Amino acid sequence: MRVPSLDTLRDAARSVAAAAGYDLVAVFGSVARGDAGAHDLDLGITSSGPVDLLDATNRFVVALGVGGVVGRELPERTRRRRHG
Repeated sequence: MRVPSLDTLRDAARSVAAAAGYDLVAVFGSVARGDAGAHDLDLGITSSGPVDLLDATNRFVVALGVGGVVGRELPERTRRRRHG
């Protein structure tokens, strides 16, 4: 998986949090430390209500343009369809 830049993660976290009503989205682990060999993305979410983990995952998959929890990238035709 190509790990997104921190700026891209920050933008995605803001938009996902606003749309889903999350109080806080935090990046932790190797990406947050800036490890050169980072290959996965660890996120924490806080909310005053329940957090549907499948919905949260799907929101980040779309916002970041990755293929899912296994980290494969979306095919170009899927990205165009989802993002116009």
